[in-house]
Amino acid sequence: VLPVVVYFSAITYVLYYLEWIQIVIKKIAWVLQISMGTSPAESVNAAGNIFLGQTEAPLLIRPFLENMTESELHCVMTGGFATIAGSVLGAYISFGIPASHLLSASVMSAPAAISMAKLLYPEVEECYWKNADEVEIEKTNEHNLFEAIATGASMSIGLVANISVMLIAFLSLLRFVNALLGWLGSNIDVQDFSFE
Repeated sequence: VLPVVVYFSAITYVLYYLEWIQIVIKKIAWVLQISMGTSPAESVNAAGNIFLGQTEAPLLIRPFLENMTESELHCVMTGGFATIAGSVLGAYISFGIPASHLLSASVMSAPAAISMAKLLYPEVEECYWKNADEVEIEKTNEHNLFEAIATGASMSIGLVANISVMLIAFLSLLRFVNALLGWLGSNIDVQDFSFE
């Protein structure tokens, strides 16, 4: 699973470096803004969440965060929780979940997250931006494709470390619980008593 996370992180960053993700995000944001009446920043963030993670997507709208209304900020956070990151997408695919299902779920989650966010925290203030063309997505600082690959791979280090530590912690706790239940089972003459 862990090599898949590194691979997808590198691929996502390469697509970002080549500015392919930005094109797709802008098109999806335009559709969301027209169909749902959201602000450009909310729409760009929701579209970014389809491909990027909760921590990367708000970076697309970083210059606009300080002028966003509370409802828009709520929408940004809700959108992040509703989708999965592109690097984690690879891990789920390696578990055997069909990629088409995961991509469909991510695409459907963007408008669903906006809808839920606006139902829970409706917009009552005046939005600062009106047009999607006002939101300019920043370019990467890399100078070539290999530097983009290296940056994408190194950005996955934190996620890979978190996954590794969680696996170690939960598997060791599961082993402890199984050993404890096995010991209790042997004391009451129940063979193979375990949590699993």
